[in-house]
Amino acid sequence: MTATPSTGSDFGTNSWLVEEMYEQYRDDPGSVTDAWREFFTDYRVNGPAPRATEPAVVRGEPPA
Repeated sequence: MTATPSTGSDFGTNSWLVEEMYEQYRDDPGSVTDAWREFFTDYRVNGPAPRATEPAVVRGEPPA
């Protein structure tokens, strides 16, 4: 599957719903259906920056 660039106008009057569902997906991918999970896997929003996520846990030696 290729990246899906998006703008708010791609979904017309339903763009608010897609954005809400995308936020829900980002918070908990299991909270949306399989079809939406597949759609959002490579969905890109041309709008505000995505929410910050927890930093990745890196295993290894601590910094000196």
